[in-house]
Amino acid sequence: DTRPIAEALWAAGKQVLFPKCLPHRRMEARAVRGMEELVPGVFGIPEPGGDCPAVERGKIDMVLVPAVCYDRSRFRLGQGGGYYDRFLARVDCCTVGLIRAAFLLDALPAKWNDVPVSAVITEDGVLRPQEKPGLLEEPRSVSGR
Repeated sequence: DTRPIAEALWAAGKQVLFPKCLPHRRMEARAVRGMEELVPGVFGIPEPGGDCPAVERGKIDMVLVPAVCYDRSRFRLGQGGGYYDRFLARVDCCTVGLIRAAFLLDALPAKWNDVPVSAVITEDGVLRPQEKPGLLEEPRSVSGR
C-alpha cells in the first residue's frame, strides 16, 4: 500500500504523480494533490481523473514500480500488459520496486525489452545494481521530513 508514502510526500509539499493508462497500452504520469482525485481506471485500479495534469517524463524524479515479483537482477514480473515496460523504457530517472522479501526471486526470465529498476526495496533491505547477488543493504529508517 503506497498511500502512506503519497500522504507523507504531500505533507512535505512534494508533487506526487500517479499512472494513467491510455489507449494502445501506453501510460502517462499525472499530478495528483490527494487520494480523492483518483477514480476507477480501465482495470478498476484507481488512477488520476481527467482534471489531473500530465507531467513530462523528463520532469519525473522517481518512479515506484509495482510488480508481482522481482528478481535479484532487478527485473520484474508484471501483469502482462506491458504498460510499465513501455513507460520505463522512456524515462531517465530513479526507478524503485517495492516488494515483500518473499517475492524477491533469484531469477526471472527476461526479454530484450525488459528494463530493470534502479533498486528493489524489501523489508530486509535494498538491492542495488552495484551489489553482488544475494547481498541486501540493511534498511534505514525513513523520516517524513
